Amino acid sequence: MSLTAALLALASATLPAADSVAINRQVFEIYRPYTRPMTSTSPWERPIFTAEINALVRQWRRVTPQDEIDDLSDGDWLCLCQDWEPSRFVAMVTAKRPVRPGIVEATVRINLGEGTPRTARLMMKREGPTWKIDDMFSSDYPRGLKQALHVTIAADAKLPK
Repeated sequence: MSLTAALLALASATLPAADSVAINRQVFEIYRPYTRPMTSTSPWERPIFTAEINALVRQWRRVTPQDEIDDLSDGDWLCLCQDWEPSRFVAMVTAKRPVRPGIVEATVRINLGEGTPRTARLMMKREGPTWKIDDMFSSDYPRGLKQALHVTIAADAKLPK
């Protein structure tokens, strides 16, 4: 099969209904804490990321400055914000696109309850029976959350301890 034919086949691939429902449900659960009064749990402390991102987070936490804010600790990764209105917060999947087997890009529209809505593209990866965030692209992470983790880890590792 030629490369063009393979790309066309992938582009026309449809997401099975069960996977589509499971991704919608998982995104709903990922953003559900924002519909309640603020909690102290950081996004990286929740079981919503793939093993690869969790390994990067562990590495980042080892080198994060104790008395300074770095590029990844100054706001919430998932809502792309510092504050939101829980009673009016809404996150909705507006599109899903299969990227390759076991990887789906989910476009999520995030309304904090005030101000301009934001958009994030979540790369969802099936790990076992669960769809987890394998990367995230947004205005805050134009090259992806993984890339932001790599860059921040490298910068934090150079700081005096």
